Amino acid sequence: MMLVSESELRKAVRRAILKEQYTQDDGSVVSGPPTDSDPGYAAFKRGVENALGPWRSAALFTPSENLYSSLMKHEAAVPYVYDDGGTTSVRYAKKKYGPIIDSWRLAPVIAAWPSGRIQTPVVDMENLRGFATIGIGHLIEDQAEFEKYKKYTLASIAGIDSETGERSGRSLPEMSSMLMSELEMRLLFKRDVDEHTAWKADITQNITQNMFDALTSVAFNSGYKKGSPVYSVIRLINNRKYKSAAEKIKTLATTSRGQELDSLVTRRANESELFASLPPPQELRDIG
Repeated sequence: MMLVSESELRKAVRRAILKEQYTQDDGSVVSGPPTDSDPGYAAFKRGVENALGPWRSAALFTPSENLYSSLMKHEAAVPYVYDDGGTTSVRYAKKKYGPIIDSWRLAPVIAAWPSGRIQTPVVDMENLRGFATIGIGHLIEDQAEFEKYKKYTLASIAGIDSETGERSGRSLPEMSSMLMSELEMRLLFKRDVDEHTAWKADITQNITQNMFDALTSVAFNSGYKKGSPVYSVIRLINNRKYKSAAEKIKTLATTSRGQELDSLVTRRANESELFASLPPPQELRDIG
């Protein structure tokens, strides 16, 4: 068992509350919020869990590392701005954007889609079939946000002249370095997941970490604002209908463009199983 100093524990508590930065003994700077890899925070979190038990207020939970890993399996990591509503042939993409398509950074993107296809690169916010997206499923909501990520368009990376269509002639290593980095994609993804937990303030009954993770997965996939599918589960939880809530998850958001998708049916079934993995204590059993 690893012992944690009082100062480390105090820092972890402050970071948990204030999401601040602090400098470690080796001189490195750690930014909040903390994670389970932080010894002080991990000890603090275990202390809270031991004191309160697995059933706690939703407000005390944050997504687990297991959830982040699970969600990443459902979302392709694409280091350029793309249209999530369609794909383009690799041959056409090479003709338009040049050698950047051969970058090792794009090999997993090409491998994730039907042979010879790639997620359609976005040039601007006009004529989109779906939504402009970057990284691990981050939706670009408007023109202002697009400007922020415009440097990650393949047109910008290839240095394509908007009038002549000619490329700048940058080398492949240089262009590869201009794609969104793995670290940037992961940090943006975690911020997105955390943002999709705003609904926890509306839960009035105690839940578990697995329940919280299951709800977060549903919300990340189908929306987190009031009126989104996750709220139909929250209403059942608030009435202490936990079994009904687990069953409800199976029915939510299993279609795309009017077609039921096996992948979404399986995902909802897994979320439902995770939600129901720890039966409620007697005082929290379904009341109707």
